[in-house]
Amino acid sequence: MWATENPHEFIETSLHPQKIGIWVAVSRRRIIGPIFFREVINGERYRGILRQALEQMHDDKLRFGYFQQDGAPAHTAAETVRYLEEFYGDRIISRGLWPSRTSDLTPLDYYLFGRIKNNIFKQRVHTLEDLEVTIHHEIESITPNELERVFECMKWRINLYLENEGGHFEHFL
Repeated sequence: MWATENPHEFIETSLHPQKIGIWVAVSRRRIIGPIFFREVINGERYRGILRQALEQMHDDKLRFGYFQQDGAPAHTAAETVRYLEEFYGDRIISRGLWPSRTSDLTPLDYYLFGRIKNNIFKQRVHTLEDLEVTIHHEIESITPNELERVFECMKWRINLYLENEGGHFEHFL
């Protein structure tokens, strides 16, 4: 039997590659975070991340702002929702109040994560610690003027969504 590979050679690979998660919030004026995590997120861990995030927010964000999140189970767990209601009352946009799978309407998806990835991976990042530092620097480089433009774009995108009665609008972008 002929083969190009040596059948007696073993190449070990990790069953679960190294990875980190990132929690970040974006507002019209500033970015809150990033908060990094390496474990699988459940409701309790997510509330721990929220505690860290809320410490970074100004009182006006808590009294007048809205909190938007997706419908992930950790985000919509009853205890998590009760925790957020302490700060935001009925100003929580989550499952059922925001169209699902609408990355074209969410600044984190249509802007922030793509910008970060495009700039970070232009260079080699060798460790998770290097990745965290690079993400911090990239986020710190975003200007208030840039955030203002992002939110003007968000309003435009939402209006396109409404004009098309929730239908596809990407071809108008």
